[in-house]
Amino acid sequence: MNKIASFFCLSCSSLLGIGIEGNYSAIGFDPYFKGSYTGTAMVIEDDDDVYQFRWGYDQGGKLNESIGTGIRVGDTICIVFRSLPGETNQENGLQIYKINDDSLEGPFVFLDKNLTGTEKLQKK
Repeated sequence: MNKIASFFCLSCSSLLGIGIEGNYSAIGFDPYFKGSYTGTAMVIEDDDDVYQFRWGYDQGGKLNESIGTGIRVGDTICIVFRSLPGETNQENGLQIYKINDDSLEGPFVFLDKNLTGTEKLQKK
């Protein structure tokens, strides 16, 4: 618990004023597919520091979609996500993004898995 509290305290910065709502292009590396991927993401502010996410990824010509809910603390946002019902690859997990001026970037992990991937969202 102390590691989590320390992480959040260290994450607070002057970026509190940066709005992250909007449409993004996504690029990442999935350690289980052992390769990079591309896609899109939409971020909607729900209430103060709570955000809704929706991702769409091209996986071999098929669009896979995920949704998530995140909480923002300073210049960091942590999101729990899941695949939409009916998707080929049913995954649940945690994504942590560092908030930059026009991008979000950070690691993710799938539930019950032990490898982390990385993802960067670039504002369109």
